[in-house]
Amino acid sequence: MKQSFVRLDIFRKLPKDLTEPTFCGALVSFACTVILAILCMTEVGRYLTIQTKSDMLVDISHHDDRLNINIDIVFPKMPCDVLSLDVQDVMGTHSVDISGSLFKKKITKTGEVVSQASMLEQVQNRMDLLNRVKEEISQEQGCQLKGYFEINRVPGNFHVSSHAYSDILMALMMEGYSFDFSYKINHLSFGRDEQFKIIQRRFPDQGIMNPLDGFSQLAASEQQGDKQVAKNMNSNFYLIAVPSYFTDAGGSRYQVYQLTQNSFTDYNAQQSVLMFNYELSPITVQYQQTKENFFEFIVYICAIVGGIFTVAGIVDSIIHRSVSSLFKQRIGKLS
Repeated sequence: MKQSFVRLDIFRKLPKDLTEPTFCGALVSFACTVILAILCMTEVGRYLTIQTKSDMLVDISHHDDRLNINIDIVFPKMPCDVLSLDVQDVMGTHSVDISGSLFKKKITKTGEVVSQASMLEQVQNRMDLLNRVKEEISQEQGCQLKGYFEINRVPGNFHVSSHAYSDILMALMMEGYSFDFSYKINHLSFGRDEQFKIIQRRFPDQGIMNPLDGFSQLAASEQQGDKQVAKNMNSNFYLIAVPSYFTDAGGSRYQVYQLTQNSFTDYNAQQSVLMFNYELSPITVQYQQTKENFFEFIVYICAIVGGIFTVAGIVDSIIHRSVSSLFKQRIGKLS
């Protein structure tokens, strides 16, 4: 029974006495080992590499009727006490008391924060407010709006302006004060801030489109009497928020919105306004990290090893027979 079972061996061995090492075989073996090592290292690197694939689909997920807008906007020459942020949408919502966490930060002309207060905090006494604005102007203070607020998941707009304090501005302008609505957008994004941080850490090769980050606009000036006065400025931004889903290799899923924008600035406006009109795209972009399966990796390694040894054997056999044939021909001519 043992002898019958041994006959099934398809990997039969030759005695060492019947094999002979050759210089040509050594060269082929060395080249085979080098190529095999390079290909195996390449395959290991491919197995360890996480790839990101993208796809575009129609957005049918409406599990969340609210979304966050994160802003960080600096008005270096505008007093905080005369700035307000309003939100409107197509559902008729007009919100001044914005839900979220948004703050006004009084800053010096060098950018240092003097104090901060919630956007919801307002000075009711107009005379006190007038005196506070005068103090801010005399100290050359500006304002930074930073934080997030919530909106309905429908088209609309939000804008920063001073129209709620028109009486204060008119009184101060009659006294010779002027206001400069120059601004810089440090950051503006749609979605939860913590999701952005996770995506930036786990998808380093995939940049998120926040095209307004770092955008700045200076107010035009005109001559009034013996001094230059900043003109009113109406800046309109038209944003399209594209829902974007990111799924990492572990299966965790994160949702944010990427932005595309167009803008227009009117320097002959009646009042200074920074307006953001937004729409939500019906198309969603999905990014998914993929990694090669371990069993596929083993199959590729086996294919590399088997293929290299097979080809090396064929090459060695061809070279050996060619050299043997050439050697025999020379011996025949000499004889």
